[in-house]
Amino acid sequence: MNFNEVRTGLNHVQGMAFGGDEDKYLVVGGVEGGGVKVFERAIRRTRRNREA
Repeated sequence: MNFNEVRTGLNHVQGMAFGGDEDKYLVVGGVEGGGVKVFERAIRRTRRNREA
């Protein structure tokens, strides 16, 4: 499994949760400067998971 670093633009992330069909979205909430951002999960297709 591969992971990437993503800059949220939020200061001091307070919490996060996956949601939607098959946990397709990640909702992230910040403290200082506040705000909420929603990210869509991207699944990269590799030869290994195409053959499965």
